[in-house]
Amino acid sequence: MVDGACDPLRTRVRFPPPPTESRYRSGSFLLCSHFAVNFKKCYTGVMSSLINRNGWYFYQWYLHGRKKMRTTKTKDLTHAKRIQKLWDAKLEALQTGMAHSRISISRLIDFFIETKGVTIKESTLKRYKQQISALSKFFENINWVHQLNADLVNEFVADRKKQGKTPKAIFEEISILKSALKLAHANHLIDEIPIRSWPTIKKIPGRPERMGFYSKEEIAELKNYFREKEFERYFLFLIFTGCRYNEMLECKVRDVNIQEKIITIRSEKTESSSDNQFRYLAIHQELFPILKSAIENKKKDSLIFPEIRKHGYNWARRQLQLACKELGINYRRVHGLRHTFATYLLASGMDLRQAMAALGHERLETTQKYAHLAEKVANVNKLGY
Repeated sequence: MVDGACDPLRTRVRFPPPPTESRYRSGSFLLCSHFAVNFKKCYTGVMSSLINRNGWYFYQWYLHGRKKMRTTKTKDLTHAKRIQKLWDAKLEALQTGMAHSRISISRLIDFFIETKGVTIKESTLKRYKQQISALSKFFENINWVHQLNADLVNEFVADRKKQGKTPKAIFEEISILKSALKLAHANHLIDEIPIRSWPTIKKIPGRPERMGFYSKEEIAELKNYFREKEFERYFLFLIFTGCRYNEMLECKVRDVNIQEKIITIRSEKTESSSDNQFRYLAIHQELFPILKSAIENKKKDSLIFPEIRKHGYNWARRQLQLACKELGINYRRVHGLRHTFATYLLASGMDLRQAMAALGHERLETTQKYAHLAEKVANVNKLGY
């Protein structure tokens, strides 16, 4: 359940009698000194509204002709509307006679996606939907949530292993199911979580050789391979900024200061305040002519590399994989270019906290992982690709 929200059916707050029909105006109405917002009649016949009283929002509903009211314990309208939506779902279940424990699997998934979609990024929501599709397909013959059990979950894990899925992928899918059940239980859509024992899955990489960073020699070979190819500009941007691939896609013309030779990167993954929302990097001399050409005659709100979007999302991965295969280099993912930047940055003698800021890390411990890798290349005094 939403923090601070209580069960609307357990407690009532006494208020003046409901207004007459003449006081309804365009879906809203006045109730003495209270102002009702978002008044609606649910398709099940349950009428609910939010009433603001001295800054606090109260949830009001009519059930079988009787008015009931309960505080949402919030002054934020967006938060209150979210609580209203959750409580409407509960009232719907009660009116239709559906017991809490008999919530369907499809409804559980829809509720999870709908609730999470308000607070997470679009890319994360897309990943959730992909993971949920595997769960939905496997459990398609299970009608109700209370029919789930540990044996079925273990069968799901075994089935995904047969399909060649990595432990990390299976772990994330199981985590989604666990989170969906916890969310439904917290919001009283189910009386209890039917699965008491969850399988233990070790998150080990399926291809450990794909982890880590590229050596200085490998970077030099890749630079020569991509010279005068379409992927060259993106490759150089990634190795000389250390940004995440999605961050490169979102970079705009206004983020590049040609005069000061500084580029601003938005740390979308880890931003939590104005202090860590952006990071600022000096533009490397090899990257400078590429950026200068890319932003020329473009509006400030334009993307630096809009043309990359004409390719599929996996295009960059395929380009790097092909190059590594032809050069006989172990492919370490596109994200490995970021690991490479971080490793050589620390190996060049940069302070750990400075590196943390340059990489857009939220915790110092994350940056320290690269410090251990940097010990292997301690003789490198600067980015010498």
